[in-house]
Amino acid sequence: LTKEDYQRALVEGVTYSASTELPAGNNFQVRAVVREVSSGAMGTFSKYLEIPDLARGRLAMSSVFLLAVDPATKKAVSVQALRQLSRQQDLRYVAMIYNPKLKEGKPQLRSQLIISQGNKELFREPDQPIESNGTAPVTKLGQLVLARVAPGRYVLTLVITDTLADKKTQTMAQSIDFTVVN
Repeated sequence: LTKEDYQRALVEGVTYSASTELPAGNNFQVRAVVREVSSGAMGTFSKYLEIPDLARGRLAMSSVFLLAVDPATKKAVSVQALRQLSRQQDLRYVAMIYNPKLKEGKPQLRSQLIISQGNKELFREPDQPIESNGTAPVTKLGQLVLARVAPGRYVLTLVITDTLADKKTQTMAQSIDFTVVN
């Protein structure tokens, strides 16, 4: 890395992107190891992935994606690597919901947002309907103001319920962690 890129990486982290094709309907674990050449220091990363088989028609949800929003300009940028946001930014989250059951051409989905820190639940949004015009996939989008949030690491959990589905496949959840700094 150049000196400028190195300084930016210390603050923002390093983003690495690669792609591959994986068969649907399976769970996978992705592992990565990074070694700094000069010191020999190593770091690791591991994440479980579920690749749903959308052709089976079962309720499925994408990962939750985070964006940092400048409240003044309303400009949103993807939060990658460290998933770190300033208290001067708002946190926008988005997820895609696939294969909801339909009644008269429209889904009847509900969502609930939960914010936790460690094993302590800090916020639980009341269960609320997700507005949809019936097109697929359904997008769930929300935004949180971080101005009064204490610095620290948090977990955002999005729970989606399809009120038309049977009890076994009715609810699913995805979580993602993020850090708030001054």
